[in-house]
Amino acid sequence: MPPDLNLRISPRTVQRETVDKLRLAIFSGVFQPGSRLIESQLCTQLG
Repeated sequence: MPPDLNLRISPRTVQRETVDKLRLAIFSGVFQPGSRLIESQLCTQLG
């Protein structure tokens, strides 16, 4: 295996997963940029 090939999988935190899902929701139009996000609703939607 070449020494520069890194196959390690970095563990993802819940915080990182949440940020990524929120970003995806904004980019896909689920949430409009600048709209108010209500924490209790986000908790329900994100699980």
